[in-house]
Amino acid sequence: MRQKNKSRISSFGSEAVISFRVNDKNGGAIANQKVNASLPQELVNTGLLTLDSAAAQVTDSKGMVSYNVSVPASLTAAQRTKLESIGGFVLTAKVTEASGASSSINSERIKVTAESETILNVKKHS
Repeated sequence: MRQKNKSRISSFGSEAVISFRVNDKNGGAIANQKVNASLPQELVNTGLLTLDSAAAQVTDSKGMVSYNVSVPASLTAAQRTKLESIGGFVLTAKVTEASGASSSINSERIKVTAESETILNVKKHS
């Protein structure tokens, strides 16, 4: 599996789309493959992060699945501080083959920053 994603997200309310591609041993895309994603449970249970798309998805014809992860805009200052103090997070994707064999991959670490989404977008485009 390979993945691509945004590398930073704002603690003031932001969203990132994290995509994974499922490949066979020769590097070809695998369509119709079930993929389950998960965020760090502590961050989800405390409301600091939300998986805004279904955790269980099936790859498209190009072997791709995409997940929307967000930081709620309504976090308190204390919640933002806690989220920023962890430095970042990863989304884990797990594939289970028809044989029952499974493999997992973590996204690149998504850094949580105190900068607003507007500042992040300006820096990204400059």
